[in-house]
Amino acid sequence: MTIMTKDYKIMNLKSGIYLNGEVAASVKNFTFVPGLCAASIDDSSLPRDREGYLREVIEPLVIAGKISDCEQRDALDKIVKYNDLKFRNDGMDLQDGTLTVRLGISHFLAFRADQKRGIKYIACLEQRGVDDFSDSRVYFQDNPGVAGLVLDYDGNPYLGSRMNADATGRLNSVAGHLEYKSNLSDVDLFQNLGCECYEEMGIFPEDVVSTRFVGVFAGSAGDHDFTFLVQTNLPGSYFAKNGAWESRRKTREHDELICLSSENMILQLLEEGRLPGYEKMFNVMYSTRGGLEEFLRIGRLRV
Repeated sequence: MTIMTKDYKIMNLKSGIYLNGEVAASVKNFTFVPGLCAASIDDSSLPRDREGYLREVIEPLVIAGKISDCEQRDALDKIVKYNDLKFRNDGMDLQDGTLTVRLGISHFLAFRADQKRGIKYIACLEQRGVDDFSDSRVYFQDNPGVAGLVLDYDGNPYLGSRMNADATGRLNSVAGHLEYKSNLSDVDLFQNLGCECYEEMGIFPEDVVSTRFVGVFAGSAGDHDFTFLVQTNLPGSYFAKNGAWESRRKTREHDELICLSSENMILQLLEEGRLPGYEKMFNVMYSTRGGLEEFLRIGRLRV
């Protein structure tokens, strides 16, 4: 089952094969290699290689104070300035169980610009990319992230409405941008996933029984998440209102969590945007939608 929406798609490999759950099941390792940065819409002379982009695009923005290239914390270890550098996914290949991801460089302002583009303009920009570079994604940042569909001991998924600035109000489990590293050998999807689980739901490494990679799912602007099912050993009471997750989490990104305790609930959410007991309609985050569809296809990880 794949319920496509205007803000949900499955990312594909350079070969054109969609990286859905069935293909993801063959992935045994991830490796990250240098890739190209996005082409400039306004200045075709700007470089796309990583070193040139850092020199000609990133450095002037940092000097001008428009972005930061490092994280800063106060005496209480609270982040007062974020590292605005991000990755750009320049394409993926799968061979002999290894998923190779080519990573260029991006930044927060470019990510935000992509988010503000309308569907019609996105289509025009894709066509321009084909005309100029034979690449429909050349003018997009295609920023990668990591997402987890968190399951309790009994295999029930938990979602909550996002409270942060990006995609406010959308239902998701845990998700965040892939942390920028200057050395690509330091990029670690599983470390990023663990951080998101702890920050948003207070889940420690010892609480996790298993993780399963189920695909790469994207929104209309091209930002996307490497998505995992996260089976925990935590009881449903942990995730309940006033449950331990509220005191253990590091950041308050969900007001409350909703337990999807049956297949019918999940189907109703994906097909109609509704849940029993709620009058409002729900918009599901693209990676959570992909995770739920794969969860239904695979079945519960723990019976």
